[in-house]
Amino acid sequence: MVKIITNFNEFIDSNFNTISLGLTPSGNLHLGFLTTLACAFLYLKYNPRSKLIITTLENTLDANIVKYNNLPIRFQYLSEDGKLEVPENLNQINEKRVISKKVTAEIKDLIWKLVQIFDNKTKEEISAIRKYENLSKTDKNNLLKKQNSIFHLFSNNIYVYSLLDIFEKNKNFRRDIAKILTNPEDIIVINKLAGLDSSIKNFGKPVIADNKKEYQAKFQSIPIRIFCPECKYICNEWGKVVYGHPEFGSPKFVSTCKNKNNCSLAKQEKLIVLEPREDMNKIELYFLLGIIRDFYKPFKADCRVFGGDYFQIQSLDTGKSTAERLSNTVNYFEKKTGQSKTFFGGPLITIDGKKMSKTNVTFHVKDIENITKSFINIVKMLEKLKLENISQGIQLDYREILN
Repeated sequence: MVKIITNFNEFIDSNFNTISLGLTPSGNLHLGFLTTLACAFLYLKYNPRSKLIITTLENTLDANIVKYNNLPIRFQYLSEDGKLEVPENLNQINEKRVISKKVTAEIKDLIWKLVQIFDNKTKEEISAIRKYENLSKTDKNNLLKKQNSIFHLFSNNIYVYSLLDIFEKNKNFRRDIAKILTNPEDIIVINKLAGLDSSIKNFGKPVIADNKKEYQAKFQSIPIRIFCPECKYICNEWGKVVYGHPEFGSPKFVSTCKNKNNCSLAKQEKLIVLEPREDMNKIELYFLLGIIRDFYKPFKADCRVFGGDYFQIQSLDTGKSTAERLSNTVNYFEKKTGQSKTFFGGPLITIDGKKMSKTNVTFHVKDIENITKSFINIVKMLEKLKLENISQGIQLDYREILN
C-alpha cells in the first residue's frame, strides 16, 4: 500500500533511490512548483546519492478544462513576452519551435541556475577563482572540488524529461502505457480517476468479415483525448479503445472530431483510428494518469513529491484529497508490478492561513532574479521547518516567500 508522508523530516530521512515531480507548462512558473522543487533539492542535499526526475507534462490535460485554445500544447510556442501563441497554419508548425522543446530547454536552464544556490564557495573563494593561476595546488584542488560538486549534482543526480519526447522516442515506455490503456482490468482502475464509465459496450453494428462470419466489436471509454490529424484540434469527447473489430485487428484507439466548421473529417463523420503502440504521442492524457509513469522506465521513481494542494485540500464532491484519490490507483499498480511507492505532500501556499489561488503569483521563466530570490526564501523556510520538526502538512505564507 502506498505510503503517505506529510512530515518534512520523515521525507528527508527516508531512503529513496529516486524521487520525482511534474510540471505542466503554461509559460509561467507558479510558486507551487518552486516549493515542491525546493523540497526535492533539499532531499538531494541530505541524500546526495539519490536522483531527481523532473518531467514537463506537455500532453496532459484536466478532465473538464479544454486548455490552450483547444489545441494540443505541442502545436504552440512561447512568444518573447511569454505568451502562448498558435501558428496561423500547419506550415508554421514546422517553422516555429514547438513549446515542448522550448519549455524543456528552459526548465533545464532554470534548474541549473537554481542548483547553484547550494554552491558553498565563499566570497573570497569566488574572488580567488578570477586569480586562479596564482593559487597554490591545494587551493586549486579545493576550489575544483566545490565547483565540480555542483556540476555533478546537476548532471548526475537531476534529470529533466519531456513526457512528449519520451512518448515519441521510447518504444518501451509507449508499449507499457499502451498495454494499460488496452487492458480492460487496468481501464476500470484508471477510469475511476476521471469518473468514467468502464463498462464494455457494443461498438457500432455487427461487421461481416470475408469469411462471412459476423463480428460485434466492443469498446470501453478511456481517459484520453485524441487530437484530429486533419484540423489538429483536441477531440472534445473521451477516447475509446475498440476490441474485436475485424478491420482493426488488434485493439485501437478511436474517436471522432466534432469541429465541423473547420474539419473535413468531422463533416464526413469519419473515425480517427490510432495504433496504441505507435501513436501514443498523438493523444492527450487525463492529467492524473501521470502518476502511472512512476512505475515505468525512464520515469521509474520511489517517491512522488506533490504540491500541498494535492494533500491538504479536499474535494467538495468527494470529501477526499487528490492524493487519496491517486492512492487507490497506485495501490493497484503496486500489486501489479511488485513495486512500493511513497507520496510526499509539499507546501501549501497560503495567505492568512488560507489557500492562495494558483493564478495570483507567477514568474516568467526568464525572471531568474526574482525566481532565485523567492526560491532561496523557500529553502530557508523549509530548513527552519526541518529544525522545528513540523509533523502536519507544510504551509508557507506567500508574503514571506516574496519578501
